[in-house]
Amino acid sequence: MAGKFKVFVVGALFGGAVLYGYQYVKINDIGEFGNVNSGAIRAVASDLTHKAEGQLTELIPSKSVTHLIRGWFSALSKTGTQQSNTSDHSNANASSSQTTSLRNINDRDGFMEIDLPYYSLMLDCSDRSASLLWTKVHVDTGNVPRERSFHLSDKVPPECRSKSTSTYKGTYNGESYHRGHELRAGLFDFNKQAMHDSFYMVNMTPQNGYLNAHGAWRETEVYTECERDNPAFVSNKLSYYVLAGPIWGNNPLDDIFLASHGVRTPSAYFKVFVVYNNTTGEAHTHSWLMPNAPVSGAERYFVSPKEIADKIGIPKFTQLLKKYNVNMSEKAVSMPLRSNCHRS
Repeated sequence: MAGKFKVFVVGALFGGAVLYGYQYVKINDIGEFGNVNSGAIRAVASDLTHKAEGQLTELIPSKSVTHLIRGWFSALSKTGTQQSNTSDHSNANASSSQTTSLRNINDRDGFMEIDLPYYSLMLDCSDRSASLLWTKVHVDTGNVPRERSFHLSDKVPPECRSKSTSTYKGTYNGESYHRGHELRAGLFDFNKQAMHDSFYMVNMTPQNGYLNAHGAWRETEVYTECERDNPAFVSNKLSYYVLAGPIWGNNPLDDIFLASHGVRTPSAYFKVFVVYNNTTGEAHTHSWLMPNAPVSGAERYFVSPKEIADKIGIPKFTQLLKKYNVNMSEKAVSMPLRSNCHRS
């Protein structure tokens, strides 16, 4: 009898949660022109997933509950996204006047392109942090001090922003996490506003503390920073570009910041440093793909740009690299540091 009662309660809670999610999206995310924000649907579904998990696991502490709930809400979010596509296209002209800072280039996958004054990014609302960011690198002036606080950008829709700017509190397997920059703050030391904008939370993810401060990711930052002292770059014979982002994981056990920030913990990170010859039009790259773990030795994580493109599946990534005439199969072999380079 007790078992039947549990099944009844689970069914009632789950059914109510689905109905609530549908009504919430239907009422709150249909704009003035009847255009449903597909990213918002996915964000709401994600929130409801974790609320339902918490309620149901109190009754039945089983891993199967997590899989069941995630499967159903994943279907809910995909359905909402598909339904929104027709409305997105039919109302494109009307809605564009309201979202001038956004350009939906892949509605089917929920991505939007956002151009900020000093860098650009691709964002899926349900992630609440960018999946791809890119910027043109400026000559190293080193005049602007590092920002001390983190911010939310008003260019990012409210339902797509991190829920908090605070530190990532908590550990997983004994590892702590930093608000790790995808695009390094030091790249923006040429302008006070640029430095401020580099501290938007959309440029942050929960990054392993050692990786960020001392490990392989830090090594890539030091390398790109040192290259800003290259005389050929300073004299404008070369142009530099940086593309970076997270590889979103699928491990609910390490997603310990969903409640506080709404952001999953990435399983890995990628970065591409493009060196473009302004005279010949040729380009060379250093590309890395590394785990979000306490690892060092960035040269061990060299990959080709194509390997990253295949991993992340974001068309914009390949489009940008082709624009810079990048050989997608090139794989770097070393990253020697310049002597006496300015690393900050």
